[in-house]
Amino acid sequence: MHTFLQDLRYAARQLWKSPGFTIAAVLTLTIGIGANTAIYSSMDAVVLHPLAVPQLDHVVTLGEQKDHGDDGLAMLPSVALANYADWKQQSRSFEDLAVRTSVDMSLTGAGDAAHVRTTLASANFFTVMRTQAVVGRVFGESECQPGRDSVAVLNYGFWERRFAGDIAVLGRKIELNQHEYTVVGVLPKTMQYPSDVDIFLPFAPTPQQWANRSGRDYQVTGRLREGVSVKGAQAEMRIFSVWPMPILPPTWGARSKWNRFWWASTDPIRRSITGWSWVLHFLCCWWCAPMWLTCNLHAASHGGRRLPCARLSAQVAAASFASC
Repeated sequence: MHTFLQDLRYAARQLWKSPGFTIAAVLTLTIGIGANTAIYSSMDAVVLHPLAVPQLDHVVTLGEQKDHGDDGLAMLPSVALANYADWKQQSRSFEDLAVRTSVDMSLTGAGDAAHVRTTLASANFFTVMRTQAVVGRVFGESECQPGRDSVAVLNYGFWERRFAGDIAVLGRKIELNQHEYTVVGVLPKTMQYPSDVDIFLPFAPTPQQWANRSGRDYQVTGRLREGVSVKGAQAEMRIFSVWPMPILPPTWGARSKWNRFWWASTDPIRRSITGWSWVLHFLCCWWCAPMWLTCNLHAASHGGRRLPCARLSAQVAAASFASC
């Protein structure tokens, strides 16, 4: 302990003698630590407190693959709405399948006008994700009908940013693309999927949209039945893609290259939680590198002689940097 106190006194004297270096070192560490704190706080809900979704490994996304012949298959996360309707009716691997599509809208009637990211989702999306509103309620099936879809559910972060977390927002009218919606609920803080969405709206497709097989603008999320694996779900989707034409539902029509291959995967859901791991490594290196550089600059300023504390700090920083 005595030696440690001596090192501290000696380090303080040396730093006092080099005010320019001291200021540079303090600013470097201050900026690094401050930026790390801000970014860690912004990622807390997604990385440190992942999605509060029961049995997350049962939640999968479905998509389509296009046959490019000799060039192989192109995998797309979006599907045609008519294909989703058939999958939902025919599949036995899933408890339920939900559909959604994202739209950028202009928000008015709630302070300054702003562009927001909205998701039009089927009511069972919240059932598939096993989530309920932390304030108010989510919308139901009866509100996913044309003409009855004027309700909105807010993302927690958007609620805090735009409405300061005010519970009185329930029942408030907002305008999105000049259409009036009533706020009926707020999702939990841990519900960060999709991660870029501010507002959830009911998805109320018209009969013409339900029959569309050309527009692939929709994302499908499903929950596997108990005892069904992802591989099992993929196998069922493959069976759908090679069914003889007489067995296919009449609405499927002639199979095109788009309708020949389908897949099920858990990757997109997991990436919403673990896809930021590389950022954490980067932040670690971001903090350690200035620390290591500062210690070495201080050694250079003393003719290559490192102070005991500086030497220890440099060794810790170098070891942490290598672990990144």
